[in-house]
Amino acid sequence: MLNELDSLGKVTTEKLDKDWQTRRAIERNLQMMMAIFIDVCQGSLPKPMQSQAATATEVIKLCVQLRVLSNQESYRPIVDFHNVFVRHCYERINANTLTDFMNNHLDDFRRFRDEVLAHARDHD
Repeated sequence: MLNELDSLGKVTTEKLDKDWQTRRAIERNLQMMMAIFIDVCQGSLPKPMQSQAATATEVIKLCVQLRVLSNQESYRPIVDFHNVFVRHCYERINANTLTDFMNNHLDDFRRFRDEVLAHARDHD
């Protein structure tokens, strides 16, 4: 999914306003990536702790405490975008919000991937 989004290069609000197919592809890929992000974090927690984390913020906080992830604040943009996207904007995300996330925060997912893989290797 990251490769698909990377293949689009820098996006502009004008492009997203004119090209609904690209816009929907970005929205869908980000939606799936956020679901994976939350699911992997939740799955990284020991079973007894999983019920303690009712929100994405709480899941991230517990993952940082367990040293699965290094820093809670570095994942704030993903959590904030998740809250806007999943909880408040079911039909359409503001083009400026999508553009900002596409152009400035895809590396957050790469960092997440790398940290989770490193943790898994260290704890096999």
